[in-house]
Amino acid sequence: MTTDLMIAEIDTLGATLKRVELLKHKDSADPTKNFVLMGPEHHYEAQSGLTAEGLNHRALWKPAASGPFVLEPGKDSLEVTLVASRDGVTVEKVYAFRRDSYVVDVVLRVRNAGAAAFTPFAYFQLTHDGKPSSDANAVAQTFGAQSFTGFATYSAERKFEKVHPSDIDKDKVDMIKKASDGWLAFVQHYFVSAWL
Repeated sequence: MTTDLMIAEIDTLGATLKRVELLKHKDSADPTKNFVLMGPEHHYEAQSGLTAEGLNHRALWKPAASGPFVLEPGKDSLEVTLVASRDGVTVEKVYAFRRDSYVVDVVLRVRNAGAAAFTPFAYFQLTHDGKPSSDANAVAQTFGAQSFTGFATYSAERKFEKVHPSDIDKDKVDMIKKASDGWLAFVQHYFVSAWL
């Protein structure tokens, strides 16, 4: 998908937002290239789905329409819909992009045409390998000036908390894992990606 501010790639495996390139920000290592916020270099992606087997970020989803998906001049929004089905249950995952906005709305629409009750839970997660970018400023790092790269959470109960990826790997994190409010984010240098 291409908008006035970004190029985004959605993988049909999981209907996952796999890559986001910011068109108005340049890469610090190569100013001839745009800054890639999310991408395969760090396994950095936004995953979502339903807890039901076969309707998650590991399922194969089908686009409801064929591309290319471009925000046309004079239009204010662009929607891309992907669909997955299992046992009479159909889920549409709709990504909505808006002009002059970095916000990407995601909607899960569930239709149960089967005879059995279906009570799934939606989940939203960000993945990242936790390693800093290869273009980190070596001079700044030698003087101790380092930007935080890692997860952050916010809830009414615990407020803002930074979560280092290495602590997650070592299972040494005391963080809120379930909340009815708040957000989860991944922070890197000047940018943040968050599920709100």
